[in-house]
Amino acid sequence: MAKKQKDSSLYRVQPGDCLFSIAQKLLGSGDRYPEIKALNGMTTDILLPGQRIRIPSASRYAVGADQEILAQQHGREEKSVDSGDGENG
Repeated sequence: MAKKQKDSSLYRVQPGDCLFSIAQKLLGSGDRYPEIKALNGMTTDILLPGQRIRIPSASRYAVGADQEILAQQHGREEKSVDSGDGENG
């Protein structure tokens, strides 16, 4: 589980979000939505507003602090997950 936390961040689902749109905004391509689905162990594509899901940090476009900036630009809340190793301050 520690690796999952270290290699991901949390995202709060907003009204109107879908896996494709989240992947497009945060990972640079909507086609990467299966990565989000797999990381969260999802068996359906259904998301509920307020739900928290993990987003892979290993992105071509946003990693670490850059991912938080990208989320803020899109008016989304996103927080890095503290892996307990002291790296996330």
